[in-house]
Amino acid sequence: MRTFWMSFVNPDLPKGQQNLVICIIDIDDLDAEAARVKLEKSQFKDTYHKKKAPWIMAATAKAHSMGCTPGGEVTSYDITDHENPVWVQRLPRNRLLTSAEADALNDQQVH
Repeated sequence: MRTFWMSFVNPDLPKGQQNLVICIIDIDDLDAEAARVKLEKSQFKDTYHKKKAPWIMAATAKAHSMGCTPGGEVTSYDITDHENPVWVQRLPRNRLLTSAEADALNDQQVH
């Protein structure tokens, strides 16, 4: 299992309002394998990063299926091996978190 921090932004909004929300998603091997199969059948089969892309695709798809996609652009970070594993374990999963909640979580990671 891997844990992803998904950040959603809208670069068309004014500065200071571009960060929309985040969502923390857990992805298992079956999710990643299903994404890999889809990638292998796609037009991108010869161009994607074989190790990382299935996990990112699975995390994005799961976020979408859970309603955690407010639009805009998404950036994902694999935080499974974060230096503070207790902090990662405490993160709320599978729901949208506001920018304020994300800021509070970032403040907590150093404690």
